[in-house]
Amino acid sequence: MSGSQASRGQGHAGEVTTRLGVSIIAAGIALLVLRATGVIDNELADIASVIAIVLGALAIAIDGEAADRQDR
Repeated sequence: MSGSQASRGQGHAGEVTTRLGVSIIAAGIALLVLRATGVIDNELADIASVIAIVLGALAIAIDGEAADRQDR
């Protein structure tokens, strides 16, 4: 195993999961803004935006936990 692989740890996705989580949260916020401005007139957009924000936060939290375990 090379030095960079050893420092990252096996099984940890690194910044990819965090970036994915942030982009999912951004999509949820975009849906909320579109709903608030009246571009989208559908209550399903409210539900989808909240679910997207929660899933994005969950992805970031899982990535953080994996990173913390690798530091030990």
